[in-house]
Amino acid sequence: MPTSEASASFQDAEEQMQRRGVEVLAVTRDGELAGSVDRSFVQAAQRDDRMQDSIASAMRHGLQCVSADLAIDQLTERFIDSDQPALFVERQGEVIGWVLRRRVLDTLYHVDDVPTWAG
Repeated sequence: MPTSEASASFQDAEEQMQRRGVEVLAVTRDGELAGSVDRSFVQAAQRDDRMQDSIASAMRHGLQCVSADLAIDQLTERFIDSDQPALFVERQGEVIGWVLRRRVLDTLYHVDDVPTWAG
């Protein structure tokens, strides 16, 4: 699971996201998970000319976790009820990854890849 230290800059976070092809990084502080940062935080830092600031200055604190065994309908409800772009997935108390809101909702509600036109 891609992580970044809280003291890293938004510039570092952006480079890591691009290099790894991810949209969210778990943020650690002193080796412990402390929060998350996603692309929207990096975009805001770019807009505000704060790319050299530490991600700790604006990260999402705390982690919302779900069990790896959670049913898809319950997972969907968690996303609908929360403002989180991602939920971390844990198994036996250990974070093993994350699931993105956009991907879950797109997968569930996307009918097909070809637009259907009514006429």
